Amino acid sequence: MKEYIIKPIILLGFLACFTACESFLDIEPETSLSTALALDNIEGVEAAINGAYSTMHSDWVERQYLFAECFARTVQEENTLSNQNYQQAISHASWTDLFNTGNYFWDLSYASIDLANKVIQAIPEIESINAAVEERKRQLEGEARFIRGLNYFVLNRFFGHSVNGLSVPLLTAPFIPGDQPARATIEDVKNQVLADLKMAELQMDGLESNDDRATIWAVRALLARVYFEYRDYENAEGYANSVIESGAFALVDEDLLAGYSTNISSENVFTFLGTSIDRAANNLFTRFSPASNNVQLS
Repeated sequence: MKEYIIKPIILLGFLACFTACESFLDIEPETSLSTALALDNIEGVEAAINGAYSTMHSDWVERQYLFAECFARTVQEENTLSNQNYQQAISHASWTDLFNTGNYFWDLSYASIDLANKVIQAIPEIESINAAVEERKRQLEGEARFIRGLNYFVLNRFFGHSVNGLSVPLLTAPFIPGDQPARATIEDVKNQVLADLKMAELQMDGLESNDDRATIWAVRALLARVYFEYRDYENAEGYANSVIESGAFALVDEDLLAGYSTNISSENVFTFLGTSIDRAANNLFTRFSPASNNVQLS
């Protein structure tokens, strides 16, 4: 399996600025819940959270990295039988293909955000029949806010326009079909990201293991990354240290690529688990290599 990893000690950055897509949300992923399914119980909310993770774990992972690296010209195609659209995008021969890659990433992000919004709206209406249900409600809302914060953080980096200050539509309630929301500012999206992650930190406090889903450590590691991006280095250092000094993780005494193997490394704070046939694994680890061709990723 290949992994999407947040590590508080490795801060990766990429930025691309575009105008908003004409179509807001064109697809409904197979992993999303039917709108006819009422989220009026813990089981339904769990299914929605799983759907949000599933929406992101393969194509979302692949598209954001590929989108960024194609723009930076830091990858080259290794397999001549791969998708011709990617060939055109990498060579900058077709802006249409490059934008299509970004458009699909946009759709996946908002599909995941919509599921998170539905969970956040539904949870207060679920009856807390005992303390265990109340605790689970709190943690699930924290996961929904983590997912929403992560998506808006990445969208803000890709689509925030440094000249006019506009970013992406900022929606915190379930989407309305046919709606055409205006773009929010970069600052407004940033503030929403921080508000979601700080609330998630409170709601997920004590959740140190979670069946390969986000934990309190994932929230704090992402907060470190977010604060670093926004140049609040004091908070970035504080959150990074809280994860590093927790004793829950440890550096491996191996080569750099060992942390990206089929095994879950002791360095990993948060991982999207996948299989060898996922698009993320195929496209990132078998079709492309760094432009220098000095290191092979497959």
